[in-house]
Amino acid sequence: MLAPRLTPLAVALFAACGGGASSPDGRLVPGTDARSGDSPSDRCDATEQADATNAVTAEATGLHFDGSAPLRLCGQIDGGHVAAGTVDVDRFAIAVDGAGTDALVRLDSTVLAGELGGVNVRITSANGTIGAGQLEVEHGVFAAFLAPGDYTISVEANDATAPTNVIAYAVELTSDDPATRCPTITGAPDYAEAYDGAASTSNDMIDVAGSPVQTFTLTPATTDAPEASGVVVTPGPGYRLTGMSADVNTPPPGGDDYADRDTFSFSTGADTNELDIRLGWSATADLDFFIFPASGVVPPISRGTVRHAGPDEVTTFAVKPSSTYWIWVGAYDGSTPLPAAYDLSICGKTYTAN
Repeated sequence: MLAPRLTPLAVALFAACGGGASSPDGRLVPGTDARSGDSPSDRCDATEQADATNAVTAEATGLHFDGSAPLRLCGQIDGGHVAAGTVDVDRFAIAVDGAGTDALVRLDSTVLAGELGGVNVRITSANGTIGAGQLEVEHGVFAAFLAPGDYTISVEANDATAPTNVIAYAVELTSDDPATRCPTITGAPDYAEAYDGAASTSNDMIDVAGSPVQTFTLTPATTDAPEASGVVVTPGPGYRLTGMSADVNTPPPGGDDYADRDTFSFSTGADTNELDIRLGWSATADLDFFIFPASGVVPPISRGTVRHAGPDEVTTFAVKPSSTYWIWVGAYDGSTPLPAAYDLSICGKTYTAN
């Protein structure tokens, strides 16, 4: 879409540095300080210093980011702050210089699957949340445009109980060129929308409503279902899905912010732990997309709702290998003209921690 409608969703990130010795494969060991062959000062531009207070007051790192060189913040999730399901919150203050920049934000962590209920990271400014996401397995990533100004990076771990050990993590910002990530795929589609029905409501699945805080609920219909694309995304050239956003609007009880809504299911391969997705369309209508676990559990794990460069929506995010997801595409209420044909380009990769 043309203007931000981000909510405080969970958002994934970064690359680790943290505290001590390393395992043979280069992963950080909880409670230690560095990877094999590296010292913390070599890998971290700033290391957490104020765990007792940084849940409320962001640490003043003095760091500036303009995209010309990576910026890395290192810290650890400690178990001494458990309250109302929150294990630890760490906040760091940085500044963005120059004309602003597109950035990829990455997280590597020693957290293990099932060890915590969730690890969420976000970037905020005085205007609210700029980007956010959730850790998937041991890494996460998201893309955001950072205008010049002051920002807070927050890492939040959630669980009912404290972890057995401290958990090292590092937030890393690098420059990004959205136009080069998963360029539009041409040729015959790997799957074309086929089961939306005469009323264009047979694959809706999720109602999206609210601004600036959005809500996501499964549709009350018992007859809609995601289109089973059969696509298994593996690292390589990518996959193309196509569809049509129809000129219909049948809002559910309580209202909805989108006209036609289309949902497709796809899976990730055994070696796929990160995806780039690009949504392009044939007209000036305002289309968005969201990525959900296949159960439709909300909030979404990623989204394409703000066009930073060019005519497309594009995003990057971490996924679990050998897992099934839904991609949901919708035309924002009042956008014209409809119907609008659209293309989804989905590219998989295997990300290896630095």
